[in-house]
Amino acid sequence: MSNEQLPEASLQTLVSMLATQAMVAMGILNIPGQEKIDVNLPLAQHFITLVEILDKKTKGNKTDEEEKMFDQILYELHMGFVRVKEAQK
Repeated sequence: MSNEQLPEASLQTLVSMLATQAMVAMGILNIPGQEKIDVNLPLAQHFITLVEILDKKTKGNKTDEEEKMFDQILYELHMGFVRVKEAQK
């Protein structure tokens, strides 16, 4: 992979990577070529917690855009987690 194909190294990229992993663990996003969707809620919760820690540890050092990004991503992750957990009952 060349440098031209790599995403920018930024807080947004890091948070997006963690959020994507959480969504894959919840079965909300599937991996191309993967037939069976494996739901792993403890792993999803771990990735959500990592995003929450980043949000707290960067408090006061984020731009308005970054604050909105965290708010939106955490909301989407929490709502997705609840939906998946309820669907498993």
